[in-house]
Formats: sequence, C-alpha cells, structure tokens
Amino acid sequence: GFDDVRELDIPFGRDSYELTDKGRATLDRLASYLEVDQSIRHVILSGYAAKAGNRIYNQELVQLRLDQVQEYLLDRGVPGELLVALQRQGKGSRRIRIRLQR
Repeated sequence: GFDDVRELDIPFGRDSYELTDKGRATLDRLASYLEVDQSIRHVILSGYAAKAGNRIYNQELVQLRLDQVQEYLLDRGVPGELLVALQRQGKGSRRIRIRLQR
C-alpha cells in the first residue's frame, strides 16, 4: 500500500548515474503502484549532491541521476505531470529520494 512506497531511495554507485538492478526493481514497484492509486498528486524526486569534491561535477552528476529516474518512470507510463525533480545539498549523496504526495 501507500506506506510501502510513500518514501523510497534509489541507490547509485560512486560517480555513476546508471540505475542499479535494485533501483530498477524499486522504480518498477513504484510505477505499478501509481497505476492503481489515482490519488497521488506529486512524485517528488530529490537528488542529493555531495558536499565534498567539485561542486559543479557533483551537481551535474545529480542531474544525470534525476534524468535517469525520470526517464525510467516515464518509460513505465508514469505521467510526466506528476514528476517534480529537485536538487538538494547535504547528506545522503549517491541516491535519489522519492516522496509521494496525495
């Protein structure tokens, strides 16, 4: 149900924007859920840039990761108008956090 998918993390390898098998499986589960729950108004994708290292590189890497997640969800039939992508600073780099809003 909703509580199982309300907040999800999509992991990435260091310096990578390729989706992992675990990430794809999580996105598949989310896309399947969104097909049946029409009450979801927003799927918020938050990409976290590492504080260490080159800031521009980190921001570009986060954007590539956000793009990968968005494209995957769109390919699975998730309506684009639900998707909201945000870049964040701080802890939790190497992942995209997904939060659903009703």
